Amino acid sequence: MLPHAANSMPPPSGHILDQHHREIEEACLALLGACGAGDPGDLARRWGEIEHQLYDHMMAEEHFLFPAYQHEEPENAQDLRDQHARLREQALEIGVATQLHIVRREQIQAFVAALRTHGECEEASLYHWADRHLAADDRYRMRSYLAAG
Repeated sequence: MLPHAANSMPPPSGHILDQHHREIEEACLALLGACGAGDPGDLARRWGEIEHQLYDHMMAEEHFLFPAYQHEEPENAQDLRDQHARLREQALEIGVATQLHIVRREQIQAFVAALRTHGECEEASLYHWADRHLAADDRYRMRSYLAAG
């Protein structure tokens, strides 16, 4: 068992992950604001941080939630896996574009829209399921995993 206060319950899984989604989205919106500043090194640094958080977020879901969720909702679980794959593809394209100093605002806007839609899908399905099924210790581990990233 992980160390924590005896009477302290970890926040619901959905809250942890939804908050993390919002943080990634806010960082993307800040990146959009920085696009006009014309500092390619700053854009690449910011995107690197976003990409790292995004991958940590998806890995947490894929490790802590998807295996069990797959048993109860196999079609929806596969759909979420497919969305993760598309988000990874978009992230890779943006990463390459930032390194080559050719990233376009439209790319980032499209990514934010896809991320927002994906987050809404997860909130409506996976996160509600996780709030009912994920054990407190697993919530602590997932939160620690995301915080360590």
